[in-house]
Amino acid sequence: MKHLICIVVTLLIFSSCSNNDEPAPDVFSQVAEITNGDNDIQTIAYDSYGRVAKYTINGNEEEVIATYSYPSDDIIKIHTEHITTWSKNASITRSYDDEVYLENGRAAYCEGIFSTDEFGTIVQKKYRHDFSYTGGNHLNVVKCTQWSKNGNGWNYEKPWSWENYYIWEGNNLVSIEDCAGHDKPTYIYNYSYSSVSGIQNLIPLHFGRYQYYPLQLKGYFGSASENLINGLESVAPNMPVRKVQYEYVIQKNRITGYSETRNGKSEHFSVNWTE
Repeated sequence: MKHLICIVVTLLIFSSCSNNDEPAPDVFSQVAEITNGDNDIQTIAYDSYGRVAKYTINGNEEEVIATYSYPSDDIIKIHTEHITTWSKNASITRSYDDEVYLENGRAAYCEGIFSTDEFGTIVQKKYRHDFSYTGGNHLNVVKCTQWSKNGNGWNYEKPWSWENYYIWEGNNLVSIEDCAGHDKPTYIYNYSYSSVSGIQNLIPLHFGRYQYYPLQLKGYFGSASENLINGLESVAPNMPVRKVQYEYVIQKNRITGYSETRNGKSEHFSVNWTE
């Protein structure tokens, strides 16, 4: 499934709160839908306070449904189902149950349970993501830890840990190094930029989790790059380097459409907003 990209401007936020026990509503326009008009659609729904309530992706063979709840001011709970359908009678479901813990409005760590039925029986793993930031509010390290089942519990004595690195030059993210369970980077994502600044980049960072994308749009993973992204280069073992170029349609200081070009072929996406 393609990573869908959208860019929006940062808007002024005017809010008020008549009840100190409730969050102040966000009253600015937010991304509601990104679509190619055919077989690639993302939608984001929000609650009355402007918080993410539901995120869906619909593709040819894949569907993602994530729902969000807020039991307290510093916890976001997410239930996600990622369904891949191979044929009318063949599909697999991967599910994630996440609890994202916030500190000063930023994701500090996430604890979750992964489940899948793709091996003919239910297999589960427990995981934790610890997020580290620079003094400039840039995400720079995600420590990933994973545990397998041990009877009815978890094998805490044998954790599997690695770190993924987010490399910045000035205020632009230039590279993500995903070690994917190893000591050295396995997958590398390199970003290039135009000279345009002042438009907030909202390209999905590589987390390996679809459900993190709407939270990134809300700023829970720190500051985004300052300049407008115009290219992405993906490097994977024993695979040719994949390159994507982006061109945007900007109206009234926000993206209303964009084209991504891969291997000489371009595809256009429209971006719709909440009112």
